[in-house]
Amino acid sequence: MVGGGPGGFGPAPSRVLVRAPGSFRYLGTPLLLILIAALVAAARRALRSGGAGGLVGESTVGAGDVVGWALVAFFLPALCVTLLFIWTYRELLTPTEASRRFLWSHRRVRPAEATRIRFVAPHETPVHGAAARLDVYGRSDEPLLSYADIDPEWPAVVAALHAWVQARPELIRDHDTAALFAQLEVD
Repeated sequence: MVGGGPGGFGPAPSRVLVRAPGSFRYLGTPLLLILIAALVAAARRALRSGGAGGLVGESTVGAGDVVGWALVAFFLPALCVTLLFIWTYRELLTPTEASRRFLWSHRRVRPAEATRIRFVAPHETPVHGAAARLDVYGRSDEPLLSYADIDPEWPAVVAALHAWVQARPELIRDHDTAALFAQLEVD
């Protein structure tokens, strides 16, 4: 929790940074690099052996070869994208802007450019419960940024967006969002 203000959210912070946890970045990176290196080495060995079956050490192609190549084709890009996500994903929320960076994509919205802030309450799905979230909409009236209540920085995000709402009350257009921010007004 941030601060001890109303609703347990406290005063609006000057800056909220959301990114992959440090344990993912510093412990996960070496593990991912080891897995990537092992997959690349296995594929390289298979290609150098001259046959498609080289991935599992045989000269003929069998079911194991197909499964092996399918695993390499799936996991190698997935592990690389995961590594890139861990190091490039970043959300920054300040009194003057909200932004998200991921790889080459950069989204940014300032309070004056925002068209609405919408709270989506948690709901159950057949598989598991969906997290509550706050969406920030831009001029295109589609969510540019979304913050989930499962993020450790959720209280700070709510407090920061509450400051946006106090400056521009017209950002609230529905009952659920109004109720969320109204509980912050109660002393």
